[in-house]
Amino acid sequence: MANKLEPKIEGTSGACNVCKMNVTWVKKTWQGKDSLTLRNSSDQNAHNVKDGNGGWICSTGSTGIDGFGQSVASKAIENQVVWEGMEKLTADQKQLSDGLRVTRSIAYDFTKECHPSLSENSNSFGQINNANMTHLLDLMKIKAIKDSK
Repeated sequence: MANKLEPKIEGTSGACNVCKMNVTWVKKTWQGKDSLTLRNSSDQNAHNVKDGNGGWICSTGSTGIDGFGQSVASKAIENQVVWEGMEKLTADQKQLSDGLRVTRSIAYDFTKECHPSLSENSNSFGQINNANMTHLLDLMKIKAIKDSK
């Protein structure tokens, strides 16, 4: 099944058969061998990714990529985080939520200090921040164990 622009001739332009984006076949040399690859006509970024079965598929995400490659769309779009408000809490829940709020704040400040150029809404920032929170929670457990002795 053809899932991209056909025929495979260098310089051929047209619409991708999957997402209809304007693409062009370009010659690429890799490990001493010439091959043709699809590029987005607008920005010359790669238009296809490995499908996990040795083939290539459209990289716009419209093909339902299943973990074998990241779509161009997901690389270009940042997600805005939406936080939910809290309802009335018991005293114990309030103490836990205050501790979590402080832990989040410390992790955020540390992540921002170590990676000032990363966007706060990027996946990378979120992953690093979550790792920092995990480290903080582990340190809090160690401190709690020491304090209990």
